Amino acid sequence: MQLVISLLVSFVLLFSLVIPSSGEEFAGGYGTNWVQSGMTIPAGSMMVTSHGRVWTKNFSNVKTRNMSGVVGVHFGFMRNIELGLSQILYQDPLWADPYGKLGISDLIPFNLEMRLKFGNIYTTWGQLLLVHSFTGGMSYPASKVNNLPYHTYYSAAMEPSMTFSTSWYSRPLTPEESQFFGVSITYKNHNDVVSSITKSAQSITYSMAYTYPVRNTISLGGQVAGLFFARMPKPNVFSREPYAYLSVLGEFRIMEGLSFLVSPEFLITNAKNSTKHKYDTKKEKNYEPWRLNGMFKFIPPTPFYKIDPFAKTGEGRRSTAGAAIRERLSRQTKLSLFDWTVDSEVDLLFLNSDLMRAQQERERAEAELKRLENELRSNK
Repeated sequence: MQLVISLLVSFVLLFSLVIPSSGEEFAGGYGTNWVQSGMTIPAGSMMVTSHGRVWTKNFSNVKTRNMSGVVGVHFGFMRNIELGLSQILYQDPLWADPYGKLGISDLIPFNLEMRLKFGNIYTTWGQLLLVHSFTGGMSYPASKVNNLPYHTYYSAAMEPSMTFSTSWYSRPLTPEESQFFGVSITYKNHNDVVSSITKSAQSITYSMAYTYPVRNTISLGGQVAGLFFARMPKPNVFSREPYAYLSVLGEFRIMEGLSFLVSPEFLITNAKNSTKHKYDTKKEKNYEPWRLNGMFKFIPPTPFYKIDPFAKTGEGRRSTAGAAIRERLSRQTKLSLFDWTVDSEVDLLFLNSDLMRAQQERERAEAELKRLENELRSNK
């Protein structure tokens, strides 16, 4: 019964934000709506994501709006490998089309994103435990129209990409409840010159985010993300200028397997419009001044991964590093079709990280007690 309910919730989430939302930069998996985590989702688990974006903008004194969305499925294939599939959908293309030239059939569906992530690569830097990943991606042009105003550039060809991500968690065994700092850098070749891929437009997307758990179920933070072209696209491309957005993050863990992230973002760059298109006007910027993002993440149980997604957040959560490792071992021994093992060296790094954090907290508490003791003595 729980599996049936999980499938129904997954189906609803796949289409819940399709009506009110866009997601050109959406990746899914662990991390934020921009920054990919160095961690992969657990082996045997599945994550269903639904990402939306909405914005409004004046175009030549005409107010335009866009609501578009992304649906995605990610599967932890092995301990270090994650497979991802994301479909970009545009539900109201005419709102984003001040020229009145596009139809719904031209933009639905939009591009299909396929990703293969190799992650959980751990290194230490002093007392910090860092986790890294490399993600290879391919964007398939399912849409009839790709050169859209106010949207990150997609060409009409298959576009390969490579992403490097590095992350830090204050409590790596319970990433949902820890401080998170992450950086992602993506190189994409737009493959828009038939004669030579090296002469095609090439872009670099960068992002950096930090979140802090203010409560067991709520994390708040900030994020900076942007793009620039290492090799410029053709002059008739609408979005050929660099951009950067500053955003506020709020993540709410509704249930053990369900969370929601909201992120308003604001344009902080002012690049000169360099597009040469018959419908373009130099008076207009090529990007939206503000955008509102929302993202659901749902982790249902699978035949290879046991979880109660509808349990109360934090219920039965691992309270110590040792208990966390025992829980991971317990879950993985239930798997029958694959042999997913636990790396004892990585678990030792987790333990050392938790021990160092506990030692630092103890030292801070002792220092505070000593300060209070000195104050009491000085007041006598």
